[in-house]
Amino acid sequence: MLLAVQGYNSATIRFKTETFIVLSVIAWTYLLLAFYTRKGIDCIYREKNGAPKLTPNGRPKYLELEALLKKQECPITDPSVKANLLCLIGLRHEIEHRGTHLINHAVASKVHACALNFNTAIKALFGPKCGLDHELGFAIQFASLDPVQPRLMRGRQGLPKVIETYNQAFEATLPQEILNDPSYAYRVAIVPRTANRPGQADEVFEVVDPNSAESRNAEGRNIALIFKDREKPKFRAKDVVEHMKRAGYKRFNMHHHTRLWKDVGAKDPKKGYGVEVAGTWYWYQTWIDFVRRYCDEHASRYR
Repeated sequence: MLLAVQGYNSATIRFKTETFIVLSVIAWTYLLLAFYTRKGIDCIYREKNGAPKLTPNGRPKYLELEALLKKQECPITDPSVKANLLCLIGLRHEIEHRGTHLINHAVASKVHACALNFNTAIKALFGPKCGLDHELGFAIQFASLDPVQPRLMRGRQGLPKVIETYNQAFEATLPQEILNDPSYAYRVAIVPRTANRPGQADEVFEVVDPNSAESRNAEGRNIALIFKDREKPKFRAKDVVEHMKRAGYKRFNMHHHTRLWKDVGAKDPKKGYGVEVAGTWYWYQTWIDFVRRYCDEHASRYR
């Protein structure tokens, strides 16, 4: 895992996210194999007669990470940590079998969560002395913390379709509590600031509670504030109709909804009202807000 993080933080490596994912999957595999071996738990694929299945080189074939996570004795019990690993395992398959590029911003929050989760797990399973947090510090950057530049770069380059489709399909099945859990995707706000007490000038950054007054008032000061994108909640068409009925528009039905989205071209991806996942269209909150405003304007028709 140290090699994965060091490679990810290197200024000279462009294939950094892909390299991190491949190496981190190996690190987690070795971690769980070490745990199971210490407990005397069998982690070898076996034939029907109990003999070990062998690799082409004649060595016993050990379980891969996904199979290790599914074992009843698996020490990784947090569903968000497991979801993070399963997501990265799927990305590893895409990297190995199809090839990817320009995915750094798309999965950065999951990469950071994976590293933090690994450090927590290795200390829990093998003791605090095995922790990696004393080995690495905050990465030095040449780029300033500009909240506009990363978004412009993403807009020019575009996310590879294979990764966009994979992310949408994988996360469509996850409950919102996992999507928002930092163990699944770690997101932070970084607030550059001047020191206001002795000794504080040595601190590179400060962690601020997102619900605090300081965080809420940050945009009013002359600072750069960066938030990682959060996964948007998704709604089916019937959910949108139900929202309107609960708002008092009892006459608004599926026919009205279908006619409305067709009239305004709401499924154009550029409008950002929703997304197609595995052949099914899901609506974002922005579309529900649009429909609510439409119903408000035509209240006599739908109440």
